[in-house]
Amino acid sequence: MLKNLSITTLVDNALYDKRLSSEFGYSLLITYGKENIMFDTGYSNLFLQNAKKLAIDLNIIDMVVISHRHKSHSGGVPHLVRVLKNKTNFIIEPSYFKKFSKNIDGKIAYGNIDYIDSIKQYLKRHTVTTVIKEEFKYKENIYLFLPSDTLEHKYPLNKFNIRNALAMIIDTKKGLFLFLGAAHSRLSMVLDWVSERFPNKEIEMIFGGINVNFKRDRDIEIISNSIKKVKINHFELSHCSTEKEYYFLKNFIDNVYFNGAGKVLNFSDL
Repeated sequence: MLKNLSITTLVDNALYDKRLSSEFGYSLLITYGKENIMFDTGYSNLFLQNAKKLAIDLNIIDMVVISHRHKSHSGGVPHLVRVLKNKTNFIIEPSYFKKFSKNIDGKIAYGNIDYIDSIKQYLKRHTVTTVIKEEFKYKENIYLFLPSDTLEHKYPLNKFNIRNALAMIIDTKKGLFLFLGAAHSRLSMVLDWVSERFPNKEIEMIFGGINVNFKRDRDIEIISNSIKKVKINHFELSHCSTEKEYYFLKNFIDNVYFNGAGKVLNFSDL
């Protein structure tokens, strides 16, 4: 059965709808058929204010995906939980509540981040939490996955070096819609997973931010080769990305645009 898809950007660094406000954060509201999914919650309660200005009732949400534990993607969780009337399924990755580690004078020290502890308590009391370790089929044509990342074994895990991040795919008649939080240098692993899992499918659109280490030729080569493996028709570049990433992607993808808070894209008969 054909379905409609609507994607509303509630929070982004950039601003599209001048009635709204922006912040260093990211949050999408995705409606696919009868399913309403929030992908990340931004840094603060700004997504609530922007949703109100757009006349969106967030109690329609069926599922919340928290791509990773940076506050710019999960800081809004306590604010969201306070307004939800029903228990909602929150999807997280397995290292979300693990202690951060850092190298101090040659020794590994572990510690917590305050906002993560707060979020953990809210999720325990008010939600149903699903932890994704590899791949999860949420509903027909909606998949969540966690690309494996060997980099985490080489470097201490800290709030600036978060490598585990969930991605989501909606498989439609028109092609794949791929949602990222902030892919960082992991874009290659995400695209490799997609090309292996959906070998005959084009990516119609990617939403999310990426960071490319332009000082390392090897990183650029790896990401470039991964992009070449799949046909990508459209990229809505969001959140932490810069003009450098924009012009890098333009080498491979014709339709690359900066996203912004208040931008709404609608697709029918998918």
